[in-house]
This record gives sequence, C-alpha cells and structure tokens, in this order.
Amino acid sequence: LQRELGVLLNFLHMEHELIMHKPIDPIKGSFIFEDVITNIYDRGKDKGIIVKTELKVYDEAGNSVCTNISSTVIFAMGGFGGEKPPKSTVVIPEREPDYVVSDYISETQNILYRLTGDTNHIHVNPELAKEAGFQAPFMQGLCSLGFACRMGIEAIIPNEPERMTRISAQMRSICYPDTKVQFVGWEVEGRVYFKLLNAETSEAILDKGMFAYK
Repeated sequence: LQRELGVLLNFLHMEHELIMHKPIDPIKGSFIFEDVITNIYDRGKDKGIIVKTELKVYDEAGNSVCTNISSTVIFAMGGFGGEKPPKSTVVIPEREPDYVVSDYISETQNILYRLTGDTNHIHVNPELAKEAGFQAPFMQGLCSLGFACRMGIEAIIPNEPERMTRISAQMRSICYPDTKVQFVGWEVEGRVYFKLLNAETSEAILDKGMFAYK
C-alpha cells in the first residue's frame, strides 16, 4: 500500500493513537487544540520521512480531554541521516480471537465522514480517485479507526464507552465504501490486540491495533 500510494500521493496517514483522559460531554462543548511535531524519522532516501505529531485536546475549562498521536509518511526528503522509526510492540497471537464483531461500511459513509472536517476530494471524487489509480473513492483512515473503536467497545465493554482509555492502530490497506468489515481481537495482559478486516477478502484494513480499557 505504501509503495503504491507513494507514487500517487505525497503523503499517507499510516498510524494513529487516541488516549482518553476523561469522558467527552455527550451534550455540548467546545474543544481547544494544541498540535505539535514531536519527531521526524528517516525512512531512507527512496522512502521519505515519517512526521510524528501530538495533538492535545482541552475542554473550555482547560481540562485535558484526550491526546491524539499521529504518524504521517511524506514521500520525500528521506535519507538525511535521522533516527529510524520505531517498530510496533503489538504482536498478534497465533490463536483464535477472543472477540469477533461484524459491521458494514455503507455506500455513503465516506461522504458522511466529511462532516468531521476531512474534505480531501480523493475520498469523494470518482474521477480524481481513478486518476490517482484507485477504482473509486476510498474510506478515510480515521473513519476506519472510528469503526474499529465502536466495534471494540461493543465487543469488550458494551454500553460503557467511558471505560475505553486508549486505542491505536496502523493503517494497512484501502477500504472502499459498501464493504463488510470485521473486528477481531485477542486479550493480551489486560489489553486487546486487534485487526479490522475486510470481511470478504480477510485483508487487514487496520493492523497492530491495541485497545485499552479500565
């Protein structure tokens, strides 16, 4: 996926982590964001760099709500002699999963997700997507992570979303709207390691996932 997108796009959101510090008010509220670059990793001359950012979110009273840690590949400027990116410590067990949840990403989910503020046209414009080498507009990576989060809550801590403290995953493959997906998770030392799969092909949309709860 990274090699394919590297020719067609200048960057790729490859990994994301959400750490919850307090429940979000379900009724209303405004957030204050503070986004900083925390590291730049060198993938090599032909592979570009990874920019790691940390976005802290506060409520109107200044209380810390959550932290978003994101890794984005930029397919340029590599080979400057910088630090190599760290590897994930998540190892998926070689046994049957403890949790399996199925869901469906609708034909219009990519359009609905634009309400979050992600207005990248490649996710909704068929001509642009085909010009970039894809068969159709594809799902936003964070939308796929949102599905995994909701499905994980359903499987592990049903009806108690406030118990989730952390979720992270690597984006691995393109997911198109109108796709059946499956969350598969394994209990490992008080946490759940997971994958989000295309239910028809068994290809991992998200991999090296980790879901923590209290």
